[in-house]
Amino acid sequence: MGWLRWIGFGLVAVILLICGLLAPAHLQIRELDPDPPPVAALLALDAEADRPVRLGWMETSRQPSFSPPPRVLSHPSFALEWKDGRILLIDLGMSPEAAREFGAPFESLGAGPVEVFGSVGEMLGDAADRVAGVVITHLHIDHVEGARSLCEVRGGAALPIFQVRAQAELTNYGTRSTSELVDEVGCLNRTVVPEGNAVALPGFPGVALIHAAGHTPGSQMLAASIAGPEGTKRVIFTGDVVNDIESARLDRPKALIYRLLIVPEADGQLSRIRRFLAGLERDHGFSLAIAHDGDHVASLGLPGVSGP
Repeated sequence: MGWLRWIGFGLVAVILLICGLLAPAHLQIRELDPDPPPVAALLALDAEADRPVRLGWMETSRQPSFSPPPRVLSHPSFALEWKDGRILLIDLGMSPEAAREFGAPFESLGAGPVEVFGSVGEMLGDAADRVAGVVITHLHIDHVEGARSLCEVRGGAALPIFQVRAQAELTNYGTRSTSELVDEVGCLNRTVVPEGNAVALPGFPGVALIHAAGHTPGSQMLAASIAGPEGTKRVIFTGDVVNDIESARLDRPKALIYRLLIVPEADGQLSRIRRFLAGLERDHGFSLAIAHDGDHVASLGLPGVSGP
């Protein structure tokens, strides 16, 4: 029976290791509870001069999900463009190599094969020279790794990356190495925005940055009012505070095993954000650009991004 004892010791060791990693992350995320902004502050973006005039997206890769609800797990980068041509990127996706590596564990669990389309640097083409700023909704690798291609195609030319203080200063085991990547790529200059719950970005009128901790300590959303040819379009870029449109509308949490053992989340905070997002869509005409819900994003009819 000695081997049973050793198995028991091994299981205890694994449990202690997991708890050692997870407990600090769970405690940290539960200490952060930023308030959603007043809806009036987001509606006021409509009145700002020189708002963005176009919104496009680049889907760097996608993978059919193995878990309900059935959906395509997308890894996009969104591009807001102003009248003078300057571009603000929201999230950067992954290179084809990183996407395949990221998706392999999911495929082994029953997800579909990864389909890759290119890095954000490749997909921008000549438009890369017009990128004037970056917002990362949170520092997980599938939202950040594309920074390598962006910096390369721009020849290392510096760009501000706008961050709430929590994103710039707080990490856990899932974001620590990716936060280091932000500094390693060589072209992203951290720009910490003032405290607040709907913060303007200098040089980019018509948008507001929102601290939305709950998925990671530094999760943030971006609200935008776009003065398009068919009138004002309101969009909020959610990152991973929610992973599909129905979960936002129905206030449905992610799988328990995911939020307990894979990415420690504060679901009380996320529930408040989901209900806030549902109200913005239902009552105020906001479209929800949910990064990983590829089918929903495609339904928004956004064009691609390219050109001089």
